[in-house]
Amino acid sequence: MIHHSYRIQSNEEIQKALGQNNDLLKQLIEKLPPKTQEEPDYLTRTEAAIKLRMSLPTLNKHTKSGLIPSIKIGKKRLYRRSEIEYILHQLLTG
Repeated sequence: MIHHSYRIQSNEEIQKALGQNNDLLKQLIEKLPPKTQEEPDYLTRTEAAIKLRMSLPTLNKHTKSGLIPSIKIGKKRLYRRSEIEYILHQLLTG
């Protein structure tokens, strides 16, 4: 980690320090890997149903019975992508 400490006494020194920090930030940003489009960690009810190839009522029934784990945030019910993919793998491989 790069650490710089400054003892600033005048407005001119403040401007100089800010300029050096901006240059350092620009250099660090240029070194960052390109941003990729990542999939979210959670699926909506519709996304989970499509991925599992089942209807929303069937997904709801299995969720209420505890076969398919979910979390509720406010009025939304979400499903962890990893759990849905695991269930799908189990369904496909038997």
